[in-house]
Amino acid sequence: MAPSPSPRELCRRYGLTPRRGIGQCFLDDPAVVEQIVARAAIRPTDRVVEIGPGLGVLTLPLAHRCRQVTAIELDSRLAGFLRTHLPTELGVAVVEADALRFDFTTLSDPPYRMVANLPYHITSPLLLHLLAQRACFTDLTVMVQKEVADRLLAAPGERDFGRLTLRVAFDAEVEPLLPVPAASF
Repeated sequence: MAPSPSPRELCRRYGLTPRRGIGQCFLDDPAVVEQIVARAAIRPTDRVVEIGPGLGVLTLPLAHRCRQVTAIELDSRLAGFLRTHLPTELGVAVVEADALRFDFTTLSDPPYRMVANLPYHITSPLLLHLLAQRACFTDLTVMVQKEVADRLLAAPGERDFGRLTLRVAFDAEVEPLLPVPAASF
């Protein structure tokens, strides 16, 4: 498999720029992508949902390791880019939709696995939305900003402990996997 162009190169080549207003930031570190995919322990029989696939940097390695990827992308420019540039034989279905409003129960034959770099400005409400539909997923491997990770991992009495901490802890077991430096985006 030939190395994929970097997100910076893809943006330059196709005139794409991250839309900060909807929380887009493109992961640009192949080593981090490989660590995420490895930590998610994706198997060939898995069906994966990815939220915010952007330029497909995570989508492509996921698709090479699993049976199917359903990529939920809000930005019509990027959804079109993915449909045009991802190899059709990889079994990636690009769904142009708002993940905060998406009904994951409409996906055929759940459960799925979730692997995603969540858009930072909707992380908390999106986590709650996903937990409300938790029967659709066996597990969630998601990248969140450090401040959200601190809240998710906070113990009672700590400054970051709050409503989100309690709500997530009620339905999920949170495990930190790896720190990702800002330079990786």
